[in-house]
Amino acid sequence: MKLATFILVMLVSVLAVGIWSYTNGAGTGTIFLRVAATAIALQVTYFVLLVVTGLLASSHNVSRGIRHETTMPRRNTKISQVAHK
Repeated sequence: MKLATFILVMLVSVLAVGIWSYTNGAGTGTIFLRVAATAIALQVTYFVLLVVTGLLASSHNVSRGIRHETTMPRRNTKISQVAHK
């Protein structure tokens, strides 16, 4: 899920909870707590989703024998030899 999609879903969810609480006659403090709890729960869930998908992708690549090379060139490459002169 992209960040923009997450923000849109979070805003819709928070607005829905806020409107639902207001129409049911909840007090201002209760509405605030419900909205805050919804926002926190969604943010924690999104973070867990990112971590889990990152770990699954990493373990999937390791089991297939795919190694991720570092972004820095090795010392014996022509680019690094020119850079060190």
